[in-house]
Amino acid sequence: MHLTSLKPSVVPILCHDSEAVVRVPAGVAVESPIELGLGFSDNQKPITLKIHLLKGSSATVVVRLESKTSLDSLALNIMAVIEEGAQLRLIEFQNLPIETSYVANRNLDVAKKASLETVLIEVGAQTTGGSLIQTTQGAEATLDSNLLYVARGQQKHKLLLNNKFIHKEGKGEAKVRSIALDEGTIDIQGAIQVGTKANGTESHLHLDSLLLSRTASITAIPALEINTNDVKVGHGASVSNLNEENLFYLTSRGLDPDEARKLMVRGFVSEVTDRLNDLPELRDEILTLI
Repeated sequence: MHLTSLKPSVVPILCHDSEAVVRVPAGVAVESPIELGLGFSDNQKPITLKIHLLKGSSATVVVRLESKTSLDSLALNIMAVIEEGAQLRLIEFQNLPIETSYVANRNLDVAKKASLETVLIEVGAQTTGGSLIQTTQGAEATLDSNLLYVARGQQKHKLLLNNKFIHKEGKGEAKVRSIALDEGTIDIQGAIQVGTKANGTESHLHLDSLLLSRTASITAIPALEINTNDVKVGHGASVSNLNEENLFYLTSRGLDPDEARKLMVRGFVSEVTDRLNDLPELRDEILTLI
């Protein structure tokens, strides 16, 4: 198994064995998304994706993990280095076959005045696990995360999210939307760590969950570790179901109950899916799966 380019890119993409490398030269703004998908081979090694944005560059990297072929397991490691003043938007969409066990570990480093936006969407596989570790390696760096997890049937999703602010005046929001129905299970542990030299940091962690059945389960645990003064950092978590009053209002206006529920669920996930408005094909595919 390996990653392969899904469409031509102005940036050369090195795909060799189980490793793929995306390197954007200094000062280059890549306008079209760099899209990667799964390629099949006899190699069963974990897939590694290395992304390197040099000083002042910008790019969107889309990783689409989809397969019509039966797949027992898949392991993915993503490492990114975003140099000073560079901007990376990393989108990972996972819709693997239901029998698949998927593990992904992501370590992303952001330098001075650089920015990282992560959009992570998990709707497939039987079980998922792994981590998203994002670290500022310079002052005035930005870490923004928008995550969506959907568990249905007997799917089990698990993730450790950790935003580490090591240098001063970092900022960014981490937002996670989770939906569980049937006997689906989601376990999200999120944390913001602020180091001793990270004064002036402004960040917030939101873990919001929607339970759509009595047998589904969602665990959302936010945490803060603050080791300096003069910061604006907070966290929050919520678990709810569909509001019956809102549902009644929509049906009283002529909507079918199922359509009304779909509309409310789409409103719940719009915080994440709206981040893909410039990629309407991908956004619409995701919405049809929710």
